[in-house]
Amino acid sequence: MKITRRQLNNLIRESIDREKLVRYIANELANRAADMGILDDINDVDPDALDFTLPEVLVSGLGPDPSMEQWSGLAKAIAQGTYDSDLAEITDPEEYEDIQESKIEITRKKLRQIIQEELDLQEVDSDGDGTLDADELRDLADELEGDNEPNFPPVTHPVIAPYFNEEKYHDKEGTGWAKEYKTYRYKHGGGTTGHQDLVIYYKTNGTYMARVYGAYNNRLSDDDKGEHPDAISAVEKALNTAPGGNRPPLAKDMISKVGEPHIGSTGGAWYD
Repeated sequence: MKITRRQLNNLIRESIDREKLVRYIANELANRAADMGILDDINDVDPDALDFTLPEVLVSGLGPDPSMEQWSGLAKAIAQGTYDSDLAEITDPEEYEDIQESKIEITRKKLRQIIQEELDLQEVDSDGDGTLDADELRDLADELEGDNEPNFPPVTHPVIAPYFNEEKYHDKEGTGWAKEYKTYRYKHGGGTTGHQDLVIYYKTNGTYMARVYGAYNNRLSDDDKGEHPDAISAVEKALNTAPGGNRPPLAKDMISKVGEPHIGSTGGAWYD
């Protein structure tokens, strides 16, 4: 079977076009959490809680093809405080586990649906009963695990190209928690190093995390706990974080765009 876990992820994304909805709902949840004064507490528990976990749970409750009315209705309900208790639960790690379990169950249902719709059922239906049971799904996961290789994007990717124009290093030996990592760079001649860097890490668990570095060997992003399904998701998250949280100026605001001079901002950043 010529399919990887990453390709399966893409099938899920393509089959249900809800990315814009999830991001819109994520923004509404973040605004509400800020109004409640618990935004920092939520980010301390899980920086991805408002970006993905809770929005995915709420959006999935709207069905496979939400209407514009459902979209607007969910956003209005968030602003009116309907989901305040869900937001408050995230600040309690034990309560938050229930929300994460809900997201996992949603993902399992989608995975089963996509496998049955998009793959040749005969390839994975070992007992020939026309359905996929838990053992057959587990066997498929084991096969996909063997195909799971890192996929680092080119420097010309539209998410990377505005800030970096050179592929500098690709370390395939990695570190204790990363199998491989790759460095992208833009040399602007400023600061103490004369360049800014993006480092994408492929973790031992098959997910990605990224860091953005400024011209003083200072880390400008804050997503070290990130576990993203693909490299670009990790880069987008890193660019939209800042040292100690997600409040502006963000990493993307503190680095120069390709062709522009050094900005000169350290943003209260960490020095590595």
